[in-house]
Amino acid sequence: MDSAKIALCLLLAIACLQLPQIAEAEQSSDPVYVYDATHLHRLDLRDPLQARTAWDTLHLVSSLQGIVNRERANLFVRFEPHPDDFWWDYLRGESGWLTNRPVVKLESLPQLLQTFSQHISGVVVYNDSLRASSNLASTIAGIEDRVCLRFDPRRESVYGVVLNSDLPFVEDRVDLYQPGGGALFTGKHAPGTSVTVRGTKFSSSGSAKCDAYLWAKQRYLDSGRASAEYMAYYIDSYWLTGPTQASLPNCTLTNHDFFIAEKAFFFDLHMWPEESPVDDPQQRPGTDLRTLQALMKSMHRRAGGQIFHIGGFVPWAWKYTNHGRAGSKHGGVDSEWQYGRVISAYNGMMDADALGFSGMTNASFYQHFPLKAEYKQHSRPTLDSLKGRKLIQADGRVAPHSYVCFYMGDYDSAAWFAHHVPRWWSDRARGKIPCGWAFNANLDRRAPHVMHYVRTHATENDWFVSGDNGAGYLNPGMLTAPRLDPEIPDGWQAWVDHNRAYYKKYDLSITGFIIDGHAPGMEKRGLDAYAQFSPDGIVGQKIPRQGLNGPMPYSRMKTDLGGSPQSAGKQIAEMVGRRGPEFSYVRTILKSPTWHQQTMRAAADRPKGDRLRFVDPYTFFALLKQHETNKVRGLLPKSPYAGAAEISFTPPDTEKGLWPVAAADGPFQIAEHHGKSVVRQEAGRNRYLYFATDPGFAHDLPQEPAADFEVALTLFDGAAGRLVLEYDSHNKAGALDGAYTAAQPVELTGSGKWVTVNFTLPNARFAARQNSGANFRLINPGIPLDIASVVMSRPKSR
Repeated sequence: MDSAKIALCLLLAIACLQLPQIAEAEQSSDPVYVYDATHLHRLDLRDPLQARTAWDTLHLVSSLQGIVNRERANLFVRFEPHPDDFWWDYLRGESGWLTNRPVVKLESLPQLLQTFSQHISGVVVYNDSLRASSNLASTIAGIEDRVCLRFDPRRESVYGVVLNSDLPFVEDRVDLYQPGGGALFTGKHAPGTSVTVRGTKFSSSGSAKCDAYLWAKQRYLDSGRASAEYMAYYIDSYWLTGPTQASLPNCTLTNHDFFIAEKAFFFDLHMWPEESPVDDPQQRPGTDLRTLQALMKSMHRRAGGQIFHIGGFVPWAWKYTNHGRAGSKHGGVDSEWQYGRVISAYNGMMDADALGFSGMTNASFYQHFPLKAEYKQHSRPTLDSLKGRKLIQADGRVAPHSYVCFYMGDYDSAAWFAHHVPRWWSDRARGKIPCGWAFNANLDRRAPHVMHYVRTHATENDWFVSGDNGAGYLNPGMLTAPRLDPEIPDGWQAWVDHNRAYYKKYDLSITGFIIDGHAPGMEKRGLDAYAQFSPDGIVGQKIPRQGLNGPMPYSRMKTDLGGSPQSAGKQIAEMVGRRGPEFSYVRTILKSPTWHQQTMRAAADRPKGDRLRFVDPYTFFALLKQHETNKVRGLLPKSPYAGAAEISFTPPDTEKGLWPVAAADGPFQIAEHHGKSVVRQEAGRNRYLYFATDPGFAHDLPQEPAADFEVALTLFDGAAGRLVLEYDSHNKAGALDGAYTAAQPVELTGSGKWVTVNFTLPNARFAARQNSGANFRLINPGIPLDIASVVMSRPKSR
């Protein structure tokens, strides 16, 4: 071979290396069929008949799609132009996967049904007499290859069009209602009597809704006919009572296709023990929850004790929360955390399709996308490379900057993942700033094409960590036996095994955020478990501020960031303390690279902004590990407040081991009031004022002997109100495992004078577990707060 040919081959080889790796093309002449359902967006959901048409069409099409795509990608449904068109073009073009397959467009619903009639064994029909029966229909559709129809006698309805066709499968039907139209399950029986649920061995729960799920549990879950790996938590036809609460895709019927393909069990149940749900107000409080736990126990048995996957999320706009007419006293996050607590106690993990991007189409189609065996990241930073970047000094100490890393979430939902990647990957700022993308690895089950796309289009500044709470959203504190049901054994090994495989495949070694919610904290058992698959670091909710668990570094999530880049940048700058190095891992939700870039610039332009260094997650944890290792080795200077009797803060900037810190729910400013410099917080709802303390003064104190600290505030008593101080303690009765324990409140009278008020903080812990790494906060009662000094004193010797 001559030199010119060799040079040409080398150039071609280099060019190929620089191109994104593509999927293996399907070598088949079988067509891909495309059905366009975008016309449904033109329906007026305020009209009950049009809303029913939208619901009925989507349920029918999604059940059909799940059946025909079970073994192969045959039917693509165009429903949301964004992102469906982007992913269709990618799969037909650059990815190379479907390039060789011809495309056939199906122009009508009858044509769609006719084309795939040989795949369908029959129909399953439900009606509005029992809303939950729509989810029973989806369960049966997957297991028995039936398409779903809601009973509607009008000839022009979807039901009428299908049943009046000459398609052979319509003759084989399962009806989920009585011949006269009544519900199969009533839940009614005389007080003190026991009635067996129709067709089961179970006594009636007293709720028609719950009896329906108990019937399906015995028939499909306990019998082993339903999936041992998947369940689906999506709103039932109660959606039809409020179809305008959110856009049409948020009815989540398009999400059913994947779970029908996998023969999953569908449900929609309340999670609180003291309430009756809005969709079944006559049931005894807690009946939904007991039914949910019965389903989870059966699924735990069906899964053989392994981790199982639950698609969907609390339908908070319609049920189970205090939103509008949703019927509960609990907020949306509160109900999310309670639901997570329950399913985690049985090894269930969420694929959390939450509003308002909860709709996802074509997952049954995408599931067949061919992934590579492994996806490697860039080389991790080393001690030498960090020294070269002047982030570690010659003596091994970390340079005294304030290090900030963005957790770019929340991508614990395949629906959110598929929807946002096309936008963020075309953002001009991507590649120019360090990005820590928190994509849950298990999202490759419904969105493998998206996972392949982000990995093969990553720049040198795109880094990947796992999101909530690993390869799936599960509260790890609920894995420790004894659990909610004492018959359910410890689940830690199942969780470790589940994550280890995913982290290896995607070259992950950091867990970006562990949400504990209403579950207990992980404690040492959990830290040891995560060290087995996340050795480069974890970020938690109910863990101390930062430290090492063996060789694994850990950090507490500092705060959430939102709003404009200017306000977020101000908040970051206000978190900068007086000494370094400092480490702040902060969470953003569905924010673009441009937003992050503008936030970084806004923060850098603020006072103390020159001390900020924005880094990727692997650099962040490498520096944190080095710093904590130096601390263990005694190589860091001793805190000037170690052993001090008190610490204090006097505005504007006299910080002696104590200082205010900004948080998303705790804005403040330094101002002047009646001749004094003050920490000011304007009157407002749901506001707090946070304070951090030097860890050398007191940090992660033991429970015994109990430490009772004192806090004295000098403030202007300008308005009457009850002032509450919450602090980080060992009192498990306090919120988040005692991180927010209330001290005895103080009553302000509105005297118009400067006053000093005192709080006692019994059994303090001070592990910096509050937002922004704070150890205590004031709950603003809705009045202006002007504080001239804050003093914390150590308990006197007894």
